[in-house]
Amino acid sequence: MDSPVTERRVHQRADHSWARRAKATLRPGHPIAIVNISRGGALVEGTRQMRPGTRVLLQIATPTGALGLSALVVRCVVGSLTADAGVVYRGALKFDDRRDWTRELGVLAG
Repeated sequence: MDSPVTERRVHQRADHSWARRAKATLRPGHPIAIVNISRGGALVEGTRQMRPGTRVLLQIATPTGALGLSALVVRCVVGSLTADAGVVYRGALKFDDRRDWTRELGVLAG
């Protein structure tokens, strides 16, 4: 059990504080929260279930700009279940376009 943990992530993650301030929606306008995001994909949370294998459009708005990224839903699980918020789903998105949009918006962690 003392084996070293290896980093499997291909892309560097964007700064956490940026992701929490960004306004994000999945078409056709369902608000979501960005938990983790990189050039290759995102981990998001929302009140709508995301069906694995479907294509979605993630729209992100920040003070420095806005963009839309087409993506494939890789997985979706129940992230939390509370009396106040109800069911919150956590979904993993894999972006179709691998261009470095993080640098375009100036959001990559230093």
